[in-house]
Amino acid sequence: MTKVEVTYNKDKLNPVVDAEKENSQTLWCPKKECYIHRKICNACPDNASCHEYAKFSGKLSEENRRKRAVALDQEIESLKTSIFDSYYVLGEMLREIREGIYYKELGYQSLDEYAEKRHGFRYRKAAYLIAIVENCEAADLTKEDVRGIEWSKMKELPELTEENRAEWLKKATEMSVEDLKNEVKKSKGEESKEKKIFMSFSFDVSQKEIVDRALDLAAKLTGSDVRSYHLQVLAEEFISTYGTMDEASISRFNDMYGDE
Repeated sequence: MTKVEVTYNKDKLNPVVDAEKENSQTLWCPKKECYIHRKICNACPDNASCHEYAKFSGKLSEENRRKRAVALDQEIESLKTSIFDSYYVLGEMLREIREGIYYKELGYQSLDEYAEKRHGFRYRKAAYLIAIVENCEAADLTKEDVRGIEWSKMKELPELTEENRAEWLKKATEMSVEDLKNEVKKSKGEESKEKKIFMSFSFDVSQKEIVDRALDLAAKLTGSDVRSYHLQVLAEEFISTYGTMDEASISRFNDMYGDE
């Protein structure tokens, strides 16, 4: 049996367990901000409303389930806002880097090289983020006016004006990414009339798990619920990553994946 060493803070009232000794007998206490023994947690008078206690005990009253659901929803809403603020501000900063040619001060020859080599994302994404900011500014929109609309939707919007901005922001709020893209095509007279082609694949169980993970990630990043679009995105990223490999790189790639 694993021995659990319980120590005390200076006030002698908060028994804690060293984080390095965390095991099945301990859990994180958000109130004390430390690891505590489960017996101590079980005796805590506040455990009825504690989510961490509920996770290991499986006990949470209906009233507290509702409170927890509301708290989680509020946290998610807050995170959505912070994510939006981050990508909008990122677009503003990337534009300043581009316009001030500051990437040269950092040893890079282009914004493309700076974005990819320094921060690990392709120029296309940097260009999208900059375009979102410029599109909003042209329509006299502030960050607060478009807060909450995912960047994957904002990048699909046509040129915004004071006359059309309310209509397009409403559509961006209500529609999926794929539906919004189709709506933009219609507005430009570019409604797709391409013939649909059906493709099918068979996978081993392990292969399917990998493919499903990739498709789920594509869904999360694009905001789209269309599986064919997820596959298209994955294919485009694969081409942009490996399409320009030299012979040596191709040989190394074949050594890893070419025998299947």
